[in-house]
Amino acid sequence: MKRLILVRHAKSNLNQPLVSDHNRILSESGRMDAKLIGQYLYNNNYFPSHIISSTATRTLETAKIIIKEIGFKNNIEKQSIIYGASVLEILNLIHNIDNKWNTVMLVGHNPTITQLINNITNIKIDYLPTCGSAVIDFNSNWKEIKKNGELIDFIYPKKIKEN
Repeated sequence: MKRLILVRHAKSNLNQPLVSDHNRILSESGRMDAKLIGQYLYNNNYFPSHIISSTATRTLETAKIIIKEIGFKNNIEKQSIIYGASVLEILNLIHNIDNKWNTVMLVGHNPTITQLINNITNIKIDYLPTCGSAVIDFNSNWKEIKKNGELIDFIYPKKIKEN
């Protein structure tokens, strides 16, 4: 079995007119939301053995906050292709994950992450909010992932705060 944890980056600071989209940092609420998601993943025993992130500042910042909360000790694999990637490009990236990793977290961007969830799981969602996370199980290796995923958890900061 393989488990994929898809995470959309947390809310970025939009008040940075002289900063490129790729280099935007998280807002304070985004940092708090990433910490909340990290705590949720920890409390529910969702521990990745490998993490892949877009090279955008806000995704790396999101990943670093989450891994601090879950106690992840390995390095983050940075993939520039995730920034602006199509679903097909992300699927190709997933298909090339080393099978020694059973649980992989991928931190990326919308609309691709929402589209990917809809493409590889048994459900359809309208929109993955910032710092939203989907935990998906597959009874296959990484190369065989297509529309065969079972969504086992779908969480986002507002949903946690409401409970």
